[in-house]
Amino acid sequence: MGATASVFAERMVLIQGTYLQTNRIYKAGSIKRTTNFAEIGVNITSFVGKNIGLYSSATFLKPYKITQKINGTDNGTTMEDYDALTMGIDALLGIGFLASVTPGLSILAAGGVHFNGVAFTSSDYLVDPFLKYNLGPGVAVNGLFNITKSLNINISAMGAWDFLEFLTMPETETTDTVSGGITWAISAGLGVKL
Repeated sequence: MGATASVFAERMVLIQGTYLQTNRIYKAGSIKRTTNFAEIGVNITSFVGKNIGLYSSATFLKPYKITQKINGTDNGTTMEDYDALTMGIDALLGIGFLASVTPGLSILAAGGVHFNGVAFTSSDYLVDPFLKYNLGPGVAVNGLFNITKSLNINISAMGAWDFLEFLTMPETETTDTVSGGITWAISAGLGVKL
């Protein structure tokens, strides 16, 4: 009982502004199509534990730019057609490790399962809804600069390999091979220890 209490003795919540990029790669024979999404949003990260514990992170995003390259050449794709709803969700759930570097600086690192999804709809009935949902392994590192015992300023970086695309709309051509993609993000904000 005492060991459990010491492991799960603290809870930390970080609220951050986030810039995120994610891409999707599809191949059909010699053709490689890479679609990249740039997004901004708000991240909420939680850590429950002492030196080791449960790490969870959720980011709610607004995609503002889409580019697409065919064999490395930009084909002029933009987001102008998707005006009704553009939204992104990103999440990381896993094990976190909290280490004190100096009295004023701590590092919170984590690894686990990463989810990334983008969703676009349009007021133009000729434009199909667009959904891409992926899973894969991800890691995050947070630098916590302690202002007081319970308040910190933090910066973080996250990276993930989204190798499993489990929802795609519109459906890709049957000749396409889904090659996953890379997601990365940088964030900064405030944190509190509860």
